[in-house]
Amino acid sequence: HWAIVALQSQNTADTFQLLGNSDTFTYTLRQVTNFSQSRRFRGGYKVGTIDLSQVDWLYETLRQVPIHKYNESWDCQSWVLDALLYLWELTEGVVTENIGRAHIQAHMNDEYNRWQYGEQTIEERLFPSQA
Repeated sequence: HWAIVALQSQNTADTFQLLGNSDTFTYTLRQVTNFSQSRRFRGGYKVGTIDLSQVDWLYETLRQVPIHKYNESWDCQSWVLDALLYLWELTEGVVTENIGRAHIQAHMNDEYNRWQYGEQTIEERLFPSQA
C-alpha cells in the first residue's frame, strides 16, 4: 500500500491515501501518533517538503486528484504517482525529487530491505535524535 505521508516526527504523521478497493476507493486524511510502530509500515521515500502550516492545503489540493474506480489496473500506487505529478505541476518546491514509478519502486525496495533487516527506515533517518 502506498500513501503520501507528511512526517512531523518519527511517530506523528498525516497520511493522505486511498482506502478501499477498485469499486470503493475513497481519499482520506488520517493523523497518526504511532507511525513508526505501525505493523503495516515498511519504509518510505522522501519526495519533498511542506511546512506544517500547509497540511490543510495539501489535503484540499490532493482532493483534486481524480480517483479511477472500476479500473483493475489502477490502484493506490497509481493515485500516489498521479498526486505527485499534480503537485509537481501545480507548485514549485513541494515535490523536489524524482517521481518516476521505477525510481520510487527501486527506493521502496531498498527501504523494505532496510526494514526487513532491522536497519533504519525513513522516519528514523529524517528524525535521528528521536531514535
